[in-house]
Amino acid sequence: MSDQKSARIRAMAAQLGLPHLAEALDEHVQRAVEAKTSHLDLIEWVLYEELAVRNGRGLPFSPSWSTLSHRRASPRKRGDA
Repeated sequence: MSDQKSARIRAMAAQLGLPHLAEALDEHVQRAVEAKTSHLDLIEWVLYEELAVRNGRGLPFSPSWSTLSHRRASPRKRGDA
C-alpha cells in the first residue's frame, strides 16, 4: 500500500474515532494479503477488532478469516433489551 494511501486511511480512522485501526493498519493489510481474503472479510475483521478493543476485551483468540463470519450474534427478538 502506498504511503499516501496509508496516511489518508489513518487520518480517516482517527477522525472516525477508530484509533486501533490507525495503529494496526499495516498489520491488518499484511494479514489480509497473506490470507488472500476478500474486502468484506477484511472490513469485518477490522470492525470486530475495533469493537473488541473499544469494549476492553482485547482479542482472546485469533479467528481465522474463513471462520470469522460464523461468529455473529443471533438477532434479538422483539422486546429484548
